[in-house]
Amino acid sequence: MFLGAVAGLTWFANPLLVGAWITFWYPKVSVWFSIFAVILSASFLLFLFTGITMGNLHNDERECTPIVHLHIGYWLWLSSTIVMLVGNCIQMSKHPNDYFIPKK
Repeated sequence: MFLGAVAGLTWFANPLLVGAWITFWYPKVSVWFSIFAVILSASFLLFLFTGITMGNLHNDERECTPIVHLHIGYWLWLSSTIVMLVGNCIQMSKHPNDYFIPKK
């Protein structure tokens, strides 16, 4: 039961991803948001493959069915965090000594 609740922590990747979007022009901050977002969103795979998953509530009795496979929504979510991380790495490689991008 407790490990299923830990799998629910993967949803905290969403605010981290939003933080990465907001701070994109500050790549040294944004890259950390992106790294943790990728780690949290990818960690759901660990829970899935070990059999410890959250369930889908499918009726009013709060019965859960286990998640046995992932659909396109998860892969889009995971890829969006990875694309943001790659974008941050590109920003940092273009301006390695700048804290604020763009400079005026």
